[in-house]
Amino acid sequence: MSTTDTDVTYYDHLEIIQAFPIIKIPHGCMVECGPAAQTMGGILRVTSRETFRSIAYVANHAILPVTTVKKHLRALADHGYIERQGRQRTDGGVLRRTATVKVTSKSKRDHFGILPSWVSCPFRDGHKLSWASRAVLSVVLQRLSGIATADHIDDLGDAITLDESRFEFGLKYLEDVTGLTRHSVIKAKRELEQYGVTMMHDDGLYGRHIIYPSFKFAVKATPAGFEKFHLQPLIRRPHDAS
Repeated sequence: MSTTDTDVTYYDHLEIIQAFPIIKIPHGCMVECGPAAQTMGGILRVTSRETFRSIAYVANHAILPVTTVKKHLRALADHGYIERQGRQRTDGGVLRRTATVKVTSKSKRDHFGILPSWVSCPFRDGHKLSWASRAVLSVVLQRLSGIATADHIDDLGDAITLDESRFEFGLKYLEDVTGLTRHSVIKAKRELEQYGVTMMHDDGLYGRHIIYPSFKFAVKATPAGFEKFHLQPLIRRPHDAS
C-alpha cells in the first residue's frame, strides 16, 4: 500500500479486503435469490439477528440503491432468508418509524463468498460489473481471503504464486455455488478479465480453469471517503514503478 503526495492510496485485491469492510454473500442465497444476495450481505453487515434500521441504512451497507434494496427485501422474504415483522414498539411502548427485519437461521448455516467495498462503483468508462461477475468474483476473493488467513500471508503475489492450483475453479463448481448458468459463468469470467479484475488461464489438457485476482488491478482511494473510490484497472501501483 502506498500513499502519494496528494494523499491518494492504491489498494490491491488483498489489501482492500483486509483494510475495509466486506460484504458476505451466502452461497445458498446466491443460488435462490440471485442479485438479492448482495442485499442479504448488507443486512449481515448490520446484524446477525434483527434490525429496525432504515432501508437507506441497509442499502448503504449493501452498496446498492435504495430502490434496488426494496425489491431485494421482498425476494429475500419470499425465500425465507429474512422475516419482515413490520413496525415494532420500543421498550417504552412507542411505535418505531421503521419496520423490523429479522435474519432467519437459513443464512446463518451457509457458506459465503465475499465482495469488496468497491464492487458497485463504476469503472472509468461508466461500466459496472454485472451480477454474474460479482457472484464469480465473490467466490474468487473468498478463496484469496482463506489462503491469506490460513497461511498468514499479507502480500497478493505470495498468496497467488504459492500454489496456483488453489485458484482452480471448475465451471460446474461455479455454477453450483452461484446459481448461474454455464453461459453466465463464462460471460462473467470474460468480463472480469476484460476489465482487468482477474486473470484467467484455462488448461485445455487437464480441463482446469485458473482464475487469479489480477496483480495489475488497484482501487484508488482519496480523502473524499468510501463512496468516492474509483476503480483503476491495469494500473501500475506507485511503489511498483521503476
